[in-house]
This record gives sequence, structure tokens and C-alpha cells, in this order.
Amino acid sequence: MNGVISSTLIPSEVRWFFYRMVGLDVQRCGIQSHCFIGGSKLSVKRAVFINHGAFIDAIAPVTIGTQTAFGMNVCVITTSHEIGPSQRRAGNGTIAPVSIGAGVWIGAGSTICPGVTIGDGTVIGAGSLVLNDCDPDSLYVGSPAKFVRRL
Repeated sequence: MNGVISSTLIPSEVRWFFYRMVGLDVQRCGIQSHCFIGGSKLSVKRAVFINHGAFIDAIAPVTIGTQTAFGMNVCVITTSHEIGPSQRRAGNGTIAPVSIGAGVWIGAGSTICPGVTIGDGTVIGAGSLVLNDCDPDSLYVGSPAKFVRRL
């Protein structure tokens, strides 16, 4: 799925349609080339913009609200591991859903970790690592992302 659909052969204006054809819940939106979607639990609402090189690990549900925009190389991760014993620190696998509200802007190179909810109208600064929930209409920046101010 990712090889052909995410290639530059498919125009970004219709790429959503091909993701929908393979069973993803993707409404009419703009998805640029070279995006990787792992798993099948992705729900993308209308008028979303996902820029080049996004990585969306949809093993657990990922919901992206209307009018949301991703910068380049944004990662949305739903899987992780518990810390294991010294012989193998990547212990048992874990999954948790991610919910991204409507009108959100996620800056280039940001990573959204498992279990995070980002409220409507929030801005995540470029290069941020989002480990915790983000309130609506707020600015979060950094690694880890911290609240900066209300918008």
C-alpha cells in the first residue's frame, strides 16, 4: 500500500481516495507523497493536510480532525514497549490510541506519542516531542513539549 499510493505517481489531491479504496477511513483531504501509514485504524476527517514524509503508526486508532495540518516528517506513534530486563530492554509491546482535534497545526519534525490527545485549535511547535495530552487552543513547544500559552 505505502509504496504505490505514497509515490509521486499519485497526485496529492486524489491520494486520499486510494487510501480509502484500501479500507482506511480517509475523507477528502491533501496527503503529500512519501507518507507511511502502518496499520488500518486511521480516521482522517475532511480538509486535513498531511505534508511529505509523515509516519502514522495506526496499529491503535488514530483520529485526525477537520482542518488539521501536519508539517513535513511528522510522526504519530501508537505502539511502544514496556521496559524489560537487562537481557532485552524492549519488553512487552503496548498500544494506545492518538486523537488529534480539529484545526490543529503540528510543526515539521514533531512526534506524537502513544495515548496522546491534542485538543482542537492547538499548535505544536516544530521538532516537538508530545508525551502528554495538550489542551485546546494552546501552544506547545519543545522536547518534551511544554505548554507555552493560550491562543
